[in-house]
Amino acid sequence: GTGGTEEGEEERKRVPARGFNLPIPSQPGIPCIVKMYGSLGDSLKLNDVVDIVGVLCKDPELGALGGAEEEDAFMADEIAATNPPCSQVVRLHVVAGWKVSAAHSSSPFPPVTSTQEDVQAAAGTLRPVLLTSLAACLGGDKLAAEYLLLVLLSRVHHRADPYALGSLALNLRGCPEAQVAPDSPSPFGAIVSQMLEALMPLTTTLPLTVDTLNNSVFAPKKDYTRNILEAGRLQLGSGTVLVVDETVLQPGKLLEPGLHNLQALKTLIDLQKVSYDFQFYQMEMTVDIPAVTLSVGGSLLPSHVCLPLHATATPVCILPDENVLAQLRAYMA
Repeated sequence: GTGGTEEGEEERKRVPARGFNLPIPSQPGIPCIVKMYGSLGDSLKLNDVVDIVGVLCKDPELGALGGAEEEDAFMADEIAATNPPCSQVVRLHVVAGWKVSAAHSSSPFPPVTSTQEDVQAAAGTLRPVLLTSLAACLGGDKLAAEYLLLVLLSRVHHRADPYALGSLALNLRGCPEAQVAPDSPSPFGAIVSQMLEALMPLTTTLPLTVDTLNNSVFAPKKDYTRNILEAGRLQLGSGTVLVVDETVLQPGKLLEPGLHNLQALKTLIDLQKVSYDFQFYQMEMTVDIPAVTLSVGGSLLPSHVCLPLHATATPVCILPDENVLAQLRAYMA
């Protein structure tokens, strides 16, 4: 379904993205409160990816926040956070749902018609096509394309504390430097991200600047006044491919929040963990986030493979036709 009326859409546009508690404010999305019944809700944990079918509901009683004024003053913020107007945050009552791996989720792509046997039979021809497309976005570097493919296929399959076995973090160094608008990737980073977004169900790009580090929220934090968990930029669905664009990083001074954010990013890449801040204590959550770091020189972040980029052509995003692209997505899954 869609997220409400035209009036509701206009009202959502007037509310700051942080007011919706979205992990990545710069990325568009329709906030939604999902009502789950039965065993599905009991089996989910933070950052699980789910496919759901439900009934979109707009309850007139939740159309305004007038009730908050009648409550005690100290409850007003919590009521406003947990029961926002339906015109801003729609309600979805789940009829059916199932937990999926991000790599196997059909969203946001059209349903795949190829069977597993078809994909296996065509694997010998699909892999070269995939590598050609990846190499094109990397300036023709075939070796870098091979490693990038390995990152996209990597998954955490076992944990031997503190390490996550199976994860693969790649640092491509020697990428072209760029100066861009705040919270925007470089032209090279945008091309790589465009290619990965066409192939993978969940991808996000983090332009790493001093301003972003100092002024963003990376690790989720509990707000006891509103009784909600404030989303952070590292609160990502399991299997999300994270592209960290260091090519936009310029000299500057990191403040205490920036140092904490940088450490949180290092921990995610190295140990596949994100520490949630409950103010009185920290709680580590395990994640499965393949990471690719693009840097001009040496990276600030850890990696399992540091590979110099040898571009012999201008990086471009060349996508095959939709039928072949669907087969490549099935191959990646």
